[in-house]
Amino acid sequence: MALLRDGARFDAMVVDLAMPDMNGTVFAVRARKFAPDTPVLFVTGYAEVALTSQLPGDDLLKKPFDSAELTAKLAKILKDTDIRRRDGGRGTRGEVGGRNEPAFPNRTDQSFVN
Repeated sequence: MALLRDGARFDAMVVDLAMPDMNGTVFAVRARKFAPDTPVLFVTGYAEVALTSQLPGDDLLKKPFDSAELTAKLAKILKDTDIRRRDGGRGTRGEVGGRNEPAFPNRTDQSFVN
């Protein structure tokens, strides 16, 4: 949260729904105060959990998962975000977005998914 508060921007956030002190949904709501259109990939080990977020780009990945599944989900939410940006901020369901900052501003590779 401190990184976002200090101005860091990311293409996506990967957030566990079960975290100490604050659940993933609360974290995402608070993080969106600083990065309102950053998509969130929620992860959970609870099979009965359903994604309740209706925000553009959000998705759910159930544990256990491998790096290929993580990569595929991240690619999907990033592609959906890029489509919304190219469409003037409109998503497939008519949502409004519009952030154009690069994620991982100091990174030139995608090794974070290995």
